[in-house]
Amino acid sequence: MRPMKKQLVTTLLAGTLSAFAATADTVIFDLENSDADGTVVNTVTSGGVTITIAPSAGSMHMCTYDDSTPLCFAGLGLNGPLNPSNVSGRRFISTYPGVVINDAAPITFTFSEAIKSFGFTTLDLLENGGNNNVTFTLSGDGGSTSHSITGPQGASGVDVDFAISSSSSDITTVTFTQTSGGSVYGAAYGIDDLYVEVGDIKPIIFGNTYISTGASAEVYGDILANTYLVAGASTVVEGEIQTGAAVTTGATTDITGNIRAGAAITLGASTVVDGDVCSGAALTLGAGASYNYEDCSFDAMTYTNNDVIAAQGSYSALTAEYLSDRNQLNPTMSVDETLDPADGSTTHDGTTVVYNATSLTLAAGVTLTLDGNYDWVFNITDILSFGAGTKIVMTTGSQGSVTWNVGGYASIGAEAETVGTIFANGYISTGVRAKVRGAVSSSVSSEPSQSYCGGLFSATSYVTIGASSTVSCE
Repeated sequence: MRPMKKQLVTTLLAGTLSAFAATADTVIFDLENSDADGTVVNTVTSGGVTITIAPSAGSMHMCTYDDSTPLCFAGLGLNGPLNPSNVSGRRFISTYPGVVINDAAPITFTFSEAIKSFGFTTLDLLENGGNNNVTFTLSGDGGSTSHSITGPQGASGVDVDFAISSSSSDITTVTFTQTSGGSVYGAAYGIDDLYVEVGDIKPIIFGNTYISTGASAEVYGDILANTYLVAGASTVVEGEIQTGAAVTTGATTDITGNIRAGAAITLGASTVVDGDVCSGAALTLGAGASYNYEDCSFDAMTYTNNDVIAAQGSYSALTAEYLSDRNQLNPTMSVDETLDPADGSTTHDGTTVVYNATSLTLAAGVTLTLDGNYDWVFNITDILSFGAGTKIVMTTGSQGSVTWNVGGYASIGAEAETVGTIFANGYISTGVRAKVRGAVSSSVSSEPSQSYCGGLFSATSYVTIGASSTVSCE
């Protein structure tokens, strides 16, 4: 075991790649029947995510809307208890400090893992006072920003999706506060239906210059280009798009995330953008094209070629620890081959295996099989070329990540199927109907383990995705 090497890999997987979590699985905390009436509740758990709830004064309690116990709504006067029409089911969280205060106590929500967004559907401010509108604010750490909503206080409630989000999936705490309005006296909150979106790693396509996709290409991940993006007709992008210059799409493109462009955005006919758009210049719509909203308030994704260069340097440094000839690959593979470190064919530390090659070319139709639970690193000094119809596969049940660190350019032929992340100093291109997917299991060397998918990163040049090609985690 080489601790320093393991630390390097762990840092790369946990820091460099997981910073681009983007997809989200929604976890609902409906708060139904969590505990007995009036019982103090400090945490709630659902779908593997735990929310720790900490009011700055008093305690959190589980209460039914018609509960009048001292720990719930007793003494709140005209505005309590909650109107049952505003509560999903019979139970919800309430805070009541038990003392006369001028503002309802803020609540801090802490999450067991970094999340993409947090919100709730119903809230009420119950207090013995007037009936003015009240402003509520969610503010989070990480890349999130404050979000406010104004609604009536009292038993009428505010029935809305009230949420705060971050495209970087780096929210670990959120504070909820009543910030203005109302004559607040002995106030309490009623909150129901908490929900969080948990970010999963999915592919990132990063080009230091431009990125292009051919017709009917599918990208299940985020796209970042320092200059422009051109998406061919019928391209599908399930993720965010950010460019330093223009974004242009062909007809019938489908984009589920936001678009942030430094210059003009042109959406082809019948293109649908489910997210918001932010254009640095003109926004032009083809016939039947649509988007959700023209808004620049969502979080921008940030990534630079310096990050790619730094990652490449760290991976290259691993080569020095594996100088054995057994770790040197022939520059050309013309027949099917299986790499199995457990058979003694390579030097490795039990979790990570590093292979080196001056250049690496897989001839058309060749299958390279990676056998075993390892983090696989391929340091290629110059060119990586996968011929048409080649396949990179991991044996059934294998866990771990795959990284291709390329000093020159990387070329993936037509109908080739590859797995892992490609860092290239030069350009990256895929042929028609190629499939590029990340290793979908956790990294075996990470502490703690990190979900790992992959992506395509060009440090100095462009990335082109061929027609009908797919970049995904599956």
